[in-house]
Amino acid sequence: MVNKCLIDYFYKHLEENPNNTPLCFNETPVTYKQLNNLSNKIATFLEMKSASNKVIPIHLDKSPQLVASMLACFKLNLAYTIIDKPAPKELLDFIKQETNVSLIIDDKFMIELDSLKTVKIYKTRNNSDDLATVIYTSGITGNPKGVMITHKNIIMQIFSIYDRFYKSCKGGLLITSFSFIATQIIVAVGIVYSETAYILPNDRTIDLKYQIKYIQKHKIGFSFYPPQLAQIFLKFANGLLKVIAISSDTASNIFSDKTTIKNAYASTETIALSTIFQVDKAYKKTPIGRSLPDYKIYLIDDKNKIITTPNKVGEILITGNISQGYFKNDELTNEKFIKNIYRSKQEIESNEYEKVFKSGDLAYYNENMDLVYYQRKDSMFNIRGQRVESTEVKQAIKKLPNIKDAIVKEFDISNITNTPNNKAIYSGIVIDTKKILEDYKDDKSSLAPFLDISDDELISIDRVLISVELKQYLKDYMVPSVYIV
Repeated sequence: MVNKCLIDYFYKHLEENPNNTPLCFNETPVTYKQLNNLSNKIATFLEMKSASNKVIPIHLDKSPQLVASMLACFKLNLAYTIIDKPAPKELLDFIKQETNVSLIIDDKFMIELDSLKTVKIYKTRNNSDDLATVIYTSGITGNPKGVMITHKNIIMQIFSIYDRFYKSCKGGLLITSFSFIATQIIVAVGIVYSETAYILPNDRTIDLKYQIKYIQKHKIGFSFYPPQLAQIFLKFANGLLKVIAISSDTASNIFSDKTTIKNAYASTETIALSTIFQVDKAYKKTPIGRSLPDYKIYLIDDKNKIITTPNKVGEILITGNISQGYFKNDELTNEKFIKNIYRSKQEIESNEYEKVFKSGDLAYYNENMDLVYYQRKDSMFNIRGQRVESTEVKQAIKKLPNIKDAIVKEFDISNITNTPNNKAIYSGIVIDTKKILEDYKDDKSSLAPFLDISDDELISIDRVLISVELKQYLKDYMVPSVYIV
């Protein structure tokens, strides 16, 4: 039974090992003592500001201040949500509105914090069933959806992550965004086990030459990588890391005889990882394996019967350490988190596995009864290890001027890049070409540079602008790479 929270482990290490370093931001180690002092200061300032919202948005660069802000929220029995920098303005506005924000922890907040004269000392402890964080993910309605995660959810996932990835390694390398639950879990692993989480800035996330030197310098043993980046890493540094975790539904042809590769099936609704498979050879379709101890997987056919034999496709339903549903969206919560009709008598009596999460993912068992991902039931797909809802991308494209309609699909660019597991997004768009040309003709100065080019060339110039404009609505990885008029 989990009754401790992240802050409990933080206080324990603060008392016993105050100068240990659970975090290192690039080359800057951060101790428990430093985190405590900074989080006390932030919590004091939050109290002074009389924050009325129960979920505090944190909009900061990767930094000790960001992690200290997370801890400050816990010290005040508040939850937080992290908004990456830079963030699309529309996403920032949407989250502010949904959280009824009275304040936000951002650069302005941190500048004002310097004027604080008196700092309170906090020893508050959280209830394990309380809300800890809200993670915003791609949404089918055209707006992101907030997944509610409790303190208990986080601690249970930490135990699973540590036992399967960290235990045989020294420290973990983090290149991913803080707005992803997996990143927050790895940071929390560092705090709970006093095992340093090494966090690289955004400009180093795809700089493998730098990462290889960094791993060698700090003797790091583990990292999460998107499968295409893992593939490139293994070409140049096979065996440098003891363990690489990839989180990919459709990974293929990835294997190492010097580094342990573990393919994990993950979603925010299941607090990151729910199944795992240790890759023992190169597969055309790498299995996603079997459920972790805190989870139970059902594979269900179209008649809601449990599939127990190989090679029959069904939908994945997950129970166990799943989230509390969607923030301020009871309708979607009731649709995706349903009553578990598959429980045993013993499970009913012990009040276990009451709800299951309908993943929308189709899979089948191979001959070894390991799960193999097949495809989505809906229009969602996986890009760089992140789930993307095509409807959200489509709705963003349609907000742009001169576009009538759009379709959004994923496509495999492995043959183009010579890197397996490389996916990108393309969009077919219907452009109001007549209106575009009329707009230019109304402004002769704007048209002047293009007087000697054809209408088709003028339209192609507009495609470049589409990607730029989309970044006000979408995160970078959700912006299409190709547009077909």
